[in-house]
Amino acid sequence: MKVYVLEQGWYSDRRVIGVVETKEEAEKISKTLDCEYAEFDTKAINTNRLRFIVTDYWGEWEADYAEDWRFPEYTETAIIYSDCYCVFANSAEQAIKIAQDMKAEESARKAGIV
Repeated sequence: MKVYVLEQGWYSDRRVIGVVETKEEAEKISKTLDCEYAEFDTKAINTNRLRFIVTDYWGEWEADYAEDWRFPEYTETAIIYSDCYCVFANSAEQAIKIAQDMKAEESARKAGIV
């Protein structure tokens, strides 16, 4: 199921003002209240895990907790761009392990191994 989250404000002042079930309703409210909306698939939202942005800096891995405003379009684990991953995990250490596995799988795919 998809939901549409209505938001107002910027950065630390950003806040959710509502959630609706249809895009038409979200568009109507966003025009009326001068706000933005984002589409989320509820199957992709895993509430018991945190979202991390994991980056490989030439072998030095770093996992940063991704606050809501960072890469809001990523609601599932994904490669954002080369050496940068959006990962859902219970800890920074687990997020790094998941990202390392993703990088290894991608490298194998590019090499024609998988």
